[in-house]
Amino acid sequence: MQPSLAPGDYVLASRRSAALGVGDVVIFEHPVEQGFWLVKRVVGLPGDEISVQDGRLTRNGAAVDGAPTPGAGSWTVPPGTIFVVGDNRYVSAGDSRLLGPIPVGLVEGRVAFRYWPLGTMGPIK
Repeated sequence: MQPSLAPGDYVLASRRSAALGVGDVVIFEHPVEQGFWLVKRVVGLPGDEISVQDGRLTRNGAAVDGAPTPGAGSWTVPPGTIFVVGDNRYVSAGDSRLLGPIPVGLVEGRVAFRYWPLGTMGPIK
């Protein structure tokens, strides 16, 4: 999740109580490896068309951001799932490009705030 989060950062997360939105950073259990937790950014909601082509990630035909995104593929996000990617897409492991859309039931919470290290303390954007 670099540059937003780095290994060893301590964060506060709120239990998921409201609908998830595009741009939220979420914590979820790996859909295959139980007990392995991932932190990724939501880029697609049910019904969205996600595409990666020529280094560009799009949602419903519009560029998600300027971050280069390796790989290629197209996905329609099914009901009850979200599409997630890491902020550093070249080293992002375990995101929806590999795992497919993630069941919302696996999402444990929404990351809200980093409290360690002190120099980077603040809300997660």
